[in-house]
Amino acid sequence: MKGKFNNIVLNQVIMDSMPGLAYIFDKDRKLVAWNKVAEEILELSADEMKEKMASSVSQASDTARVRSAFEECFSSGSASVEHTIVTKSGKKIPVISKARSCVIDGENYLIGLAVDISDLVSAQEKINDQMKEISRLNDLLKAENIYLKDQYESTSIRNEIIGESESIKYIHFKIKQVAPTNATVLIEGETGTGKELVARAIHKESKRSNKPFIKVNCASIPENLIESELFGHEKGAFTGAFEKRIGRFELANGGTIFLDEIGELPLNVQPKLLHILQQGEFERIGSSKTIKTDVRIIAATNKILTDEIKKGRFRNDLYYRLNVFPISVSPLRSRKDDIPLLAEYYSKHYSELLNKPIKKNSQESY
Repeated sequence: MKGKFNNIVLNQVIMDSMPGLAYIFDKDRKLVAWNKVAEEILELSADEMKEKMASSVSQASDTARVRSAFEECFSSGSASVEHTIVTKSGKKIPVISKARSCVIDGENYLIGLAVDISDLVSAQEKINDQMKEISRLNDLLKAENIYLKDQYESTSIRNEIIGESESIKYIHFKIKQVAPTNATVLIEGETGTGKELVARAIHKESKRSNKPFIKVNCASIPENLIESELFGHEKGAFTGAFEKRIGRFELANGGTIFLDEIGELPLNVQPKLLHILQQGEFERIGSSKTIKTDVRIIAATNKILTDEIKKGRFRNDLYYRLNVFPISVSPLRSRKDDIPLLAEYYSKHYSELLNKPIKKNSQESY
């Protein structure tokens, strides 16, 4: 038997055959007996073990709980506690210790066994991680459903770029050039020229085509809500934030986000967009957790952003981050040769939609 343990007959073979760390403490919390497993686990010699007290091998944050369990064992007859022991080399091992008090030769002792629960802790951590991932995916699915409802548009008109003018040929050429890359694209053109069609065509031709295409109209969202809409927020982040919200950038992860009317983005939000372009990360409002995102950004504007910069309404550094691959979309008045093709396309479309034959358009109608 190891240690000074007066007048107690204990079979050391039984102690050493126990599967965990077996120990006996006296009422002063001094270790008086232990098994070989204890020495091996703690990486201590027999002489070093003699100096140990109850809780002295536990990590600092567990000391109070271990001492409380020790006192509980002597007062109620038994106790158990989960804690982490620290070996001589600094290795941390989670264990569950169960002990009973007994009286031998008139003296009170605590006899216990500590069992390594590293596998259980690891399994629980994996379960917790999986539950967090399930929760994240549920939040994402909920956000996607909300987005699809909010963004529902008629699919009766196909997303096609109609025309054979030199301007349209130029657009197709630029799309084929940039689509296979991850370059940020800035589409410039007047309202109604089809900038969104160009953005969708780039996404469709890219390697991200099977991932989300998320559209955000920066001009249609109130200034006090645009940051939350783009980056999301945590529950209670501000007045009215009754639940966590997934932002559009998080929703678009792996895919493409189309920022229409980028010239309307408030100045106070522009630095956060710049940070995403530079670092590929952002934080939800009310959270200090950094979220990594892999999103291709396509922006569009009907404004001349260089003029907005001069007026102090748009950041110069953000403009150059967005203007990596510019595409200019011409208005229909400068490509009149495309009018007959467009007229035929829509005539056919509405003829099928309304189940009503439409006579072929006359040349004079153009």
